[in-house]
Amino acid sequence: MSNGKSGNMAATIVTSVLTSALITAGMLYLSGNLRFEIGAQQTATESENVTVEANEMVETPSVKGLTTETAVDVLKGRGLRLVVKEERADNEVPVGQICEQSPLAGSTLNSGSEVTVVVSTGPDLIVVPDVTGRSLEESKKILADAGFAVGEITEVDTGEPGTVTATVPVAGALIDLGASIEMSVAGSITVPKVVGMSVSKAKKALTDAGLKVGAIRRGYSDYMNYNAVMTQEPKAEEAVPSGTEVNLTINAD
Repeated sequence: MSNGKSGNMAATIVTSVLTSALITAGMLYLSGNLRFEIGAQQTATESENVTVEANEMVETPSVKGLTTETAVDVLKGRGLRLVVKEERADNEVPVGQICEQSPLAGSTLNSGSEVTVVVSTGPDLIVVPDVTGRSLEESKKILADAGFAVGEITEVDTGEPGTVTATVPVAGALIDLGASIEMSVAGSITVPKVVGMSVSKAKKALTDAGLKVGAIRRGYSDYMNYNAVMTQEPKAEEAVPSGTEVNLTINAD
């Protein structure tokens, strides 16, 4: 009898342990499925949120005047991408900075859109044309047509009257488009009439006018006073550069 009761109790214990194990396994299985479903739902929700952010409308910031490295960071903060279209000379924007962008700042774009830019290569350098020997008016037109501005004009004593004798910068120099060109222009003096004057008075009249007395030759005339100027070269009223020599013939024979 004692052995029979012990066997029944052992069987009951084994049955209880197995039952408990099965119940626990079932609960773990159900719990795992529940966590899986919750996790899947969260993942789906996050995916939906990402999709919404990708389609979000954002305002385009201004990137003009920035380097491409800085512009990339600025646009990235708005969810936009930078695309360099080309590099181009620009007389106002320093080299390496953005001089144009499309679309313009303030435009509305979908997040993830591209902003196209043009990067400056610096000022456009052009050659100074040679205008020496030309008239002032002609020189002004040549410089303007080449894209330059006319700067200070200085009158000098040498050269053909009314013509350009030099420029600053010099002809052939490479400078910025739109830069000013200074010019030196030969001034002119009107030769005074000294025929009929005495040599001393003629010399004074010429030097007072900014001219020099050149060769003095001797001649003869019954109609003029002794030592009076008979002829002069250049003649009176001619326009000549300052410092030009005036040759005289006097009545001295």
